[in-house]
Amino acid sequence: MEQETTHSDEKSSQDIDQLLSKMTAEVTGSGIDFPVNFTFIWHNISFTTQVTPVIGEANHFTITLVANLGYVPFSAEDAARRKKALAAMAQHVTTGEYILLPNSQIVRTLTTDFTGPVNARRLMDVITFILLDQQAELKSAYFSITGAVGNINF
Repeated sequence: MEQETTHSDEKSSQDIDQLLSKMTAEVTGSGIDFPVNFTFIWHNISFTTQVTPVIGEANHFTITLVANLGYVPFSAEDAARRKKALAAMAQHVTTGEYILLPNSQIVRTLTTDFTGPVNARRLMDVITFILLDQQAELKSAYFSITGAVGNINF
């Protein structure tokens, strides 16, 4: 009976390995359906991400990250913090760098082009470079909007 369990465990492990290999091949192959959309959280900031091919250029893609930096509080919640957050963001909203949505949510859109394959490793490379480049600005905006203090894992 013990041998059957071991054989069964090995079979399950092989099945999982085969499934993972198949899934990896599907998401890294040329048959990817664009646009590629996904979300992630980095330092308490939610991001929605879209990858699209650049039309007419092989192996050339655009990645767009939209950072949800938080909500400006309503005056009834915290009038002083609302005024401070709006003052800190006013210049950036005016220039279009940040967008104030009708629901008082502030978002920042980060876009860049890249070449090469669209696979998990390449996407993580591109996203890491974008986030490291924008880390100080995102941190400042996040703290201004949320009223967070200190070094919350930045």
